[in-house]
Formats: sequence, structure tokens, C-alpha cells
Amino acid sequence: MVPLPPWLACGLLSPIMSFAVAQVPPHATLLNPTLATGYPIVVHDGDDVHAIASGSGTLLHARSRDGGRTWPLREVPLGPFATALSTTFAVDVAGPGQLLAVGLDLFAGPTLWRSTDHGTTWASGMPLFATPTTGIGGIALLANGPNVTVAWLRSNVGELVCRTSTDGGATWLPINTLVAPGPNSSSDRLHAFRNGNTIDLLWNSFLDAWHQRSTDGGATWLPAPALVPGGAVQVASSDGTNLLVATSSGIVRSSNGGATWVMHSIPGVPFPSAMAREGALLAVLGTTTQPSFGAITYAVRVSIDSGQAWVGNALTLPSPVNYNSQVLVEAGSVYVRFWPGDALNVVTSHNAGASWQLVLGPVSGGLSPGSDRNVHIVRGTNPSTLGTGYYAYAGIGSTTLGIATAGNGGITPRLRALGLPFQGTTTTLQVSGAVGGSAGGLAVSFAPPAPLPLGSAIVWPTTAPLLFVFATSGAVGAPGAGTFQLPVAIPLNPFLAGMSFTSQGLVLDGANPDGFVVSNALETWLR
Repeated sequence: MVPLPPWLACGLLSPIMSFAVAQVPPHATLLNPTLATGYPIVVHDGDDVHAIASGSGTLLHARSRDGGRTWPLREVPLGPFATALSTTFAVDVAGPGQLLAVGLDLFAGPTLWRSTDHGTTWASGMPLFATPTTGIGGIALLANGPNVTVAWLRSNVGELVCRTSTDGGATWLPINTLVAPGPNSSSDRLHAFRNGNTIDLLWNSFLDAWHQRSTDGGATWLPAPALVPGGAVQVASSDGTNLLVATSSGIVRSSNGGATWVMHSIPGVPFPSAMAREGALLAVLGTTTQPSFGAITYAVRVSIDSGQAWVGNALTLPSPVNYNSQVLVEAGSVYVRFWPGDALNVVTSHNAGASWQLVLGPVSGGLSPGSDRNVHIVRGTNPSTLGTGYYAYAGIGSTTLGIATAGNGGITPRLRALGLPFQGTTTTLQVSGAVGGSAGGLAVSFAPPAPLPLGSAIVWPTTAPLLFVFATSGAVGAPGAGTFQLPVAIPLNPFLAGMSFTSQGLVLDGANPDGFVVSNALETWLR
């Protein structure tokens, strides 16, 4: 077992725990300023960040179009419910600007809302299943571009119903009813995974676990659900070929899509309680002993080959740890959310568990990792209701500022940060879409951004900026062919947590009346 480094486990953990509960960062935005809501689900779609929560008899939508920096849309109802709405709902993105949400009406069943304009407007709610709602259970919404599948577990009758769309949710194929043989289900938990057009569904029917599978995006399924050996499923993962399932009597693994199973073990984590994966990168969180016996120690194990083998040693979390800890995998990084007492903490690894660091800063409501930024949710007080307020902010990564100006060919250059700027890592500032073979400069300032007119453009890193002069790649004068990259090494220093820097690119371009074009600006937050 590998414990957290002492400065994580002891030296900084206690003050960070109290900081996470007591403070909301100045740049955080209250997502529910007037209403009482449940915890929001956050999804990323490029620079669009969406947060959807249940409240006031419907689903409520908040949206940022600049990476979580500002949230001009908040508490927008997707549509009224004629009857009570369960807190069960799911959200996914079916393509750029194509947002889907499914909420569970207690009488009408799963109802779909769809937006094709980045969440600006929503189509009226569409009931998906004309089936009795006896035994309301879990919902899964799985999108792979325009191919979308909704699965709904009717928990008291052991029935799973599925419906598929091939046009982003505009129209739907007929309902598939997938019934497990044997007694009725005793669980409302549906384990659903999608890898391309392969979908794996696992659920319990009394003391047994059942598996259904589609390899054509949900159009057709196995003739009948297949029994998973080992008893009821506790937690599972799938990459479309390799399945790992912790059951009530042990861990089983399949390397052929569930056709056959073998017993498996995870050294250091014999009793998994959560799994997450991205491709072959798999992380498992669990306990070292049966949770019902004696003192409980939580540990994390990481695999880079879908669970065939495990890298290094297990990471032990400081005790005591609350039972509802979670593990997330996104953009090649592993995140572990755990509660020592009442405060949420997060540790992360960017090298498959070889080393770990604490994500400094308040994350008391949750964490939604992405490739360009991680959005933190902080629990605070809602001044209007005096209940729970959910505040969102970009904890690490970049938010966007301003707009680019157009150059040769009408193309606007883009500035993006590649790689999240955690301490001890390197992020790369990339200018792309500029004219080829031209001179330019990248300005970087460690002061808060402030807009300043420059010709027809607005520049943001205006206070004591550092200027990195460069020449774009590509053929001279070629529209949009020019790029430039600047690696930025982030020192390993806990005092950098919460700091930011502002950057923006400028490239000479005679096609613009100013003689130059600017990219968008970024404010990049460090952790």
C-alpha cells in the first residue's frame, strides 16, 4: 500500500477540509440563485458547460459559453411536468450544440428534452416509453454522436426497456423490451456503458446479475439477457470488450464482451465500490476489508490495460472515509473524491497512479473533469431560500475571454491550452488558425485580465505582460495554416493553488484593416 504523501495526508489536509466547507471563491457563480434544487449534473461541450438539476417540478438548466467563467443562463426550466418529477435524470451531448436530458416523470415515465442550439431553446418534453410505470428504476442516456440510446430499468418487474435514435434524438426506433428470466429485480441501479456502437447493460434480478449487449448502437440486442456469475452486481465497468464486475461473492472479468467469465482479483482493493475508465485506463476504488467488518480502509488501484494487470501499488486514503466516495477518469487523469468526515477532498494522478497530488481549493459539492478545464461545484448558502446553493467555477484549466478578429480568408485564430496546468506538469499554449509564415506575439500576464481596445480588437493581458515573439508555421500567406506552441512548465508549489494567468495571441495579417489579428484570450487557473 502507498499512503498519501505526508504533506497531503497531514500537513495540508485539515486546513483544506475546513476551507472547502467555509469558502466560496470570488469567481464562482451561484447556479440556483432563487430556487431550491438538487445536485446538478455537469456536462462539457467544448467551451460550453451545462449544469442541469431537478427542482420546482422540472429540470432546470444553467449554461456557460466561456468554459465556466460566466453563467448568463440559470434556472431555465426545460419544461413543466404535469405530475411529480423523480430526482432520477440523465444528461448527455449528442454533438456540438446538441444537448439531451431525460427526466423520470412518476406517471408518464422517462421524458426527453432536446436542444439543438447549445441549450438556448428546448423542444417540448417527449415521453419515450408507452409502458406502465410500475417499478420505477434507473435511467441511462448514452450518446455516440447522433446515435443515442435510452435504457430504463423497471426495478420491481425485472424489466429493462430501451429505445434508440440515429438522428440525435429527433426521432426514435421502436421500443425494445429486455426481460431477465427469474424473480423480480431487487435493485434500481442500472450499470450502463457505451464504447462507440457497443452498449453493455448490467442490472440485478433478486440475487442474480444480468447482462445485455448491443453491438449496433442499440438497434438489436442479445436474444436474451445472460447471467453473470458470482451473484448480484455491486459495481462494474466496460470498454466494449473487457468487462470487470464486482459481485456479491467476488470479482469476475470478461475479455470477450461477456461471452465467458473468469474469477479475478484486484490486489489491495478486494472489495470495489466504484470504477471509472477511459479507454484502457481503469481506476478502481474500494475497501481493503469487508465494509461491514471493523475499521474500514479505502484504497485505489489503477490499470492501463482494462484491468488485466495493475500498475504500481494501491493508494490508501486517510481514514475515516465516508462510504460514498467516487473515482473519475477523464483526459488521461484519475480523480478520487472522498469525504473524511463532512468535507469533500479530491486527489488526482496524471501518470496512471504512479504519483498523486491533492486538488487544492473548495470542491465541497463535486468535481466535473474535462479536457480543457475542471469545473468545481461548491456547496454554500442560497441567499434566497437559505437552503443549499450550488456555486460553479473553473478550478483548473482555461476559461475564454473576448473574441478573435478575422484575417486572411476570413479565418479567426484560436488560442487554447493543451493539458491541464496541475503543479509539476506542463501545459502548452497553442495558437492555431492564423495566417501561415507570419510574425506574431503571445502575451502572458499574471495580473487579472482587463479589456483594452487595440484597433478594432480587444486585448486582455494588459498589465506587465511577458511577450513571446514567434513565427507561425505553414506556407507564407496561407489562410488558417499558421500555428505556434509555447510549453509552460508549472512549478510544484502548493502556494500556486488558485492563481491564474491571462494570455492572448497577436499575428500580423494584412488582410485585416488593423494589419494584425488577435486570438481569443484565456484566463488559466492553476491547482
